[in-house]
Amino acid sequence: MSNDRRDPAEQRDPAEQGEDPAPYGFSSGNPDTSGRLWTIVAGLAVFAAILAAVWSYLLPRLSAEPVTPNAPIEIRAASIVMVDGWERMKSLDGATIFISPEVILYARDLVSFRGEYDSNNIPVLTLNLSEEGARLFKDYTARNIGGKVAVIINKKVYAIPLIAAPVVESIRLELGEVPREDAEEAFARLTQ
Repeated sequence: MSNDRRDPAEQRDPAEQGEDPAPYGFSSGNPDTSGRLWTIVAGLAVFAAILAAVWSYLLPRLSAEPVTPNAPIEIRAASIVMVDGWERMKSLDGATIFISPEVILYARDLVSFRGEYDSNNIPVLTLNLSEEGARLFKDYTARNIGGKVAVIINKKVYAIPLIAAPVVESIRLELGEVPREDAEEAFARLTQ
């Protein structure tokens, strides 16, 4: 309801005065304003296309990168006590460990990874498992709770996590005191 107290007969019609009663052309038949509407629509469409292109490029890099099927990564059973037939190795932090000759997961069992640094600048590696890799690792970790596995990248032991529960779809590893250049090398090797 209008606050104009004039007689309705005296009230003016904006269209009669040459003014557009509906700015931006939403209900006006004025060709000048409908052109503005189409300019806005076209601009939004171009913006949406650019946003989609940027999003499709950045999202995989922000969330995870694909693991190359022949990347030099293996996940094997590990122990801090000697086991007959297992290989003696040193982790990057200097710990002596024993590694099973049997591989639990290969690169082909991984889909993607994310290498990043936490708020304390500690490197963190998240490995996302394929459907088959998830099935294999879930079965293995369910049978070996309390045991350890070694994450070996390019013949270097990067992590020796304790199995606390069955692992379902991804493995998140804090690489601890691994030097930044070694962490960067590990991240790069997964895409080779």
